[in-house]
Amino acid sequence: MPLLPLLLPLVLPLLTRTLFRSAIVVMFCDICDSTAMSEELDAEDVREVVLIYQKFCGEILNSLDGHIAQYLGDGILTYFGFPESDPDAAQHAVEAGLEIIAALPKLNRELENKGLKLSKPLRIRLGMHSGTVVVGAMGGGNRTETVSSSASASASASPSAFASASAANGAPSTAGAG
Repeated sequence: MPLLPLLLPLVLPLLTRTLFRSAIVVMFCDICDSTAMSEELDAEDVREVVLIYQKFCGEILNSLDGHIAQYLGDGILTYFGFPESDPDAAQHAVEAGLEIIAALPKLNRELENKGLKLSKPLRIRLGMHSGTVVVGAMGGGNRTETVSSSASASASASPSAFASASAANGAPSTAGAG
């Protein structure tokens, strides 16, 4: 058995005790109207939709150096420029967001091909913010995480805005969620 997986839980807290400042971009992406979707679909189908959406977004985020920090239900919290410094973090974050929006018709076709019948096409919300953050260990007891914290980098998508893609031309647009 490789030694690194055994040592990582012991070494990581020591490495993250040191605080440091870093310029990052935080992106949050989630499914619009997921509560309504969960009321219309069977629980297993909701899980399948979310898993397909997470995989779909994850591939794009990873291809542009995004670090998925957490899955929060149907939300995905991603850092660009952390844990590896990236001078092009803002560019990568914007490219990832635009790629996700432009590929929504493909995601909706995939869901339909898998027999997941949604009453309306899947829409998402995307929000991002950039700034300098302090990175280090947070938490207590038996649970700690390496997190970044800053008032200037804690913004996420407005609940009244969503991103969708026109099926006709794939052009990104934004509108009120209503």
